[in-house]
Amino acid sequence: MTTKAGPFSLLLLALTIYIRGELFNPGEKICCNNTLHYKQDSVCCGNKLYKSPAYSFVCCGGTIFNATQVTVSAISPFALEICNNPQNRYDPNIQVCCNDTVIKKQEFESCCQGAAQMYNKSSHICCGNETLPKWSNGVERTCCGSRLYNVTQNMDCCGEEEMDTTTHFCCKNQTSVKSDSMDCCLTEPYNTTTHHCVHDRVILLNENFCGSILYNTESSMKCCDEKLHNTSTFNVPTECCGIELYSKPSEKCCKGPNLPVPIEEECCGHVTLTILNTCINGKEICYRNGTLTTYDPNISICCGGKVSRKQDSMSCCRENKICCGDIQINKSTHFCCTNKPGLKSSGMDCCFGEPFNPTTHRCEDDRVIQLTKGLCGDTSYDVKSSMKCCDEKLHNISKIKDPVECCGKELYSIFSQQCCKGTNFRAPKDEQCCGQGTPKVTTFDIFLKDTLV
Repeated sequence: MTTKAGPFSLLLLALTIYIRGELFNPGEKICCNNTLHYKQDSVCCGNKLYKSPAYSFVCCGGTIFNATQVTVSAISPFALEICNNPQNRYDPNIQVCCNDTVIKKQEFESCCQGAAQMYNKSSHICCGNETLPKWSNGVERTCCGSRLYNVTQNMDCCGEEEMDTTTHFCCKNQTSVKSDSMDCCLTEPYNTTTHHCVHDRVILLNENFCGSILYNTESSMKCCDEKLHNTSTFNVPTECCGIELYSKPSEKCCKGPNLPVPIEEECCGHVTLTILNTCINGKEICYRNGTLTTYDPNISICCGGKVSRKQDSMSCCRENKICCGDIQINKSTHFCCTNKPGLKSSGMDCCFGEPFNPTTHRCEDDRVIQLTKGLCGDTSYDVKSSMKCCDEKLHNISKIKDPVECCGKELYSIFSQQCCKGTNFRAPKDEQCCGQGTPKVTTFDIFLKDTLV
């Protein structure tokens, strides 16, 4: 038998929900698996009842989650936000959360934390957890921290205090007298004519830090790349070479390895060469790192501590020409690629120590590979073939009819599947991705019901 609903019935249905012949108030009870339960400390998720405390659980797509591990995007498809606990949600477009209470958003109104109500910013101010009239006896008022002040010309706040900006400046909630020589170092004002700010600390101008050690820059101490040295033990001028000191009259610094060497040696990359060759029975000495080798300068050449047979157009870097590691090269026909010689030709380039021709090869992941080849992890493959690389995993797509794309390391059909980017999970087209989770529902209505329980 069908009964026509009258006005009273429609009003009743607006306040209650009809489930299997039982009317109930949704503010007091919930219907879970066709059974009524008291709402307090209960959550119904996937037709299962979860008990207490209710605000510690969140239901998303029929799956229960711990509220402390769930983001807002996983709680609501409408980008609802949480006010105090996951059971108390609101739409930020039309509502606000103020003091753990959801309130309808009103134009010009703001929330005063600790106060009992919203306030109109054009007529009131929030100060010390209470709302107060913005104007008193025709004078505008403002709040500095939790203190109330009358607004005056050039007035500004500095922490809890008011400040005249023409005579003072604020340094991290502390007022100081303004002058051309005053500045702020993190939270401390200082005079720039006597001090400076280093590592957020105020120190004297003749002081500095060497690593974490404070020292006097006018003393005999010298800082070399965060290593402190006492130069009083040297009777000659010194300079830094990396973290070490060297004597300028008798030593020099090879900048590549930051190595102090005797003045008679010469730097060539990471190799030192002797300049002074001593004659022994008509031969000269080729010296490197304490090793002496004699050679005939008429038929041989010493380069990088290595004796090589002299040829036309050959030269060594000690003569300000070309040295490639320990090998002498013909600078008119070759170039040096990280201590490896390469033949000079049009367009030659260097790939981490290996010469290559960019018209036929390219440099990728510190390796020289052919232009027609690709790298998938450590595997080389033909980019024009039926192979496809997904996050360093190689797939053969020659037997796949549908167009495919990568979803993490795997393939998916763009016609019948989708990729949940958060987890790189492949799913059917008719399902929806739920935040960072896997698809759980197939219709918008079910998703909404399960999410907002």
